[in-house]
Amino acid sequence: MKLHFLLLGLLLPPVISRATSFHIAPMSEFVQSSPNIVRGIVRSIRPEEGTDTEGNRVIRTYAEVEITEVLKGRIQEKRILIRKAGGSTNGMTVEVAGAPEFHENEDTVLFLGDLLEDRSYEIEGLELGKFEIEKKNGKELLSGGLLAYSEGSAEGAQGPGIEANRKDWSIGDLKKLAASPEPPPAAGATEPRPGAASPASPGSAGSVLPEAPVASPEESTKKPDETGQKPEESPSRTSVILFGLGIGIALAMLFRSKK
Repeated sequence: MKLHFLLLGLLLPPVISRATSFHIAPMSEFVQSSPNIVRGIVRSIRPEEGTDTEGNRVIRTYAEVEITEVLKGRIQEKRILIRKAGGSTNGMTVEVAGAPEFHENEDTVLFLGDLLEDRSYEIEGLELGKFEIEKKNGKELLSGGLLAYSEGSAEGAQGPGIEANRKDWSIGDLKKLAASPEPPPAAGATEPRPGAASPASPGSAGSVLPEAPVASPEESTKKPDETGQKPEESPSRTSVILFGLGIGIALAMLFRSKK
């Protein structure tokens, strides 16, 4: 039996699924958003059949990777398990669109999420977070993964990453990005004031609420006779006046009744 599944909306953060188009982010953003980045050798691959949280039958494939270098994150184990959805076991095959492919003894760079409940890791962005390593002019260069989509050959690929990623990305370049702090805000950008509404992100259905008008220094220092308007009486002062009038009327009525 052979089953085919298409998973939509899972190509995040580097790719956002938008109907038939794909938003390609720059490599720098992908590096910053990934908790762990490692280089390693795939030593073994094994599929396993199990059940999900709802009791449905599922197949997952685990690849054991021997870590040769931690480029980002705090992974300390010498060997880790990488989990992906799909695989073949017990006469059933499940294929998941966009799932990464593993090959024994391959040298690979993996963008990984956080540690899962079964002590394994999943690749960020499915196949976009798995890179091969090629040697060119004495350098070790990355290929495949997000860079393959950045070539623009993928149908519907668009976004700033297509141009930004079109270069030879070496392991050294990746190390520099991983070691760099979070990028500063763009020139002219300002931090929102506490309580102020933040601008809606592109493609979202949100809107920005209008801010309350703020008086200029000249207006705030004008006196009542300069603006032509009298200041409004505060609620507490009005209450005192009404209370006084009420007392006066009551005393007058009491005085007339005694006459």
